[in-house]
Amino acid sequence: MAETQPEEERFLGGVAATGIDRLNFGIYATDRRLFGVRSRWYPLGGDKGMIFPDYSSKKTIPELERKHNFVFRKDEIAQLELIKPSFFSTGYLWIRPKEGKPVRVRVTGFNAFGALKTLLDAFFPEVVKQAN
Repeated sequence: MAETQPEEERFLGGVAATGIDRLNFGIYATDRRLFGVRSRWYPLGGDKGMIFPDYSSKKTIPELERKHNFVFRKDEIAQLELIKPSFFSTGYLWIRPKEGKPVRVRVTGFNAFGALKTLLDAFFPEVVKQAN
């Protein structure tokens, strides 16, 4: 009987923008995991908002594995809550794991919020909740 190889993890994209948390922060997703990266490093460029894969997952995913500040597998996530920013208040992404403490990421830019919503809907739409 032939052995089946597990499917390769695919890079979905990311949001690296000044409107995400603080300067030099990005949220990136594969088809299996969600990464938060804070550093001077952006795997695909600087302040560009939504970044879709334009090169190999074989290069991007190992970089995310080395440089992440947090990482969650899909099966660890109970809810991804997006609170939209306004002119008077900051927005947030709350990553609520099934176990452990939630992670909060500030979202101040409207463009960054829209790009982040698009990314999260592509990553795991079943657990995305948007509050206004």
